[in-house]
Amino acid sequence: MSSTSSSRVLRALLFRFGKNGGGNANPSSSSSFGVGVGVVGATTATAGLLMSYSDDDAVHAVKRVATASKHLVPVYFDYRRHLARVKKLESECTNQFETDEDEKLDELKRESRQTLWTDVAVRLRDLARENGGIYVKAGQHLCVQPVAPMPFRQILRVLMDDASARPFEEDEKTFSEEFNGLKPKEVFLEFEEKPIASASL
Repeated sequence: MSSTSSSRVLRALLFRFGKNGGGNANPSSSSSFGVGVGVVGATTATAGLLMSYSDDDAVHAVKRVATASKHLVPVYFDYRRHLARVKKLESECTNQFETDEDEKLDELKRESRQTLWTDVAVRLRDLARENGGIYVKAGQHLCVQPVAPMPFRQILRVLMDDASARPFEEDEKTFSEEFNGLKPKEVFLEFEEKPIASASL
């Protein structure tokens, strides 16, 4: 399937989900629709570049793109749920609160935003742990920014001292490339496959 065809299919799926999930899913009148299309479009474009890789690199890159898609595409739907909550709150507050109680509505909107940021931060944390590398670094950088939402700073902070270990097969492959095809156990008398600790450098 070409990148253009994939983009059309994913766009149609996003539109159908939004339609079934309630709210206005018309792409011409819903600004939130662009968020989902942007994420999916970026992923599709990245996948299209993989043809320039060698076979092994392409397989690895495809897995990383697929993992990123798995965690990032749902962010669009997190955002739509936030918009639906805000719309419902505005409707309820119009009927229940006096005009001088706008502060109550603002507070409820802030709570909805915090729920949104918490959901997004959890997805980013899980993505960083699964893909590792630059994703972990991005999460570490984001969690120390004073302008970042509080859930980002709290949830992503775990990436500072809880790095995931790489699969032994990846380390073994790297070792063999550096030692003329030899495996660690062929070079050392003893070699533990499970690391004592792991860190993001």
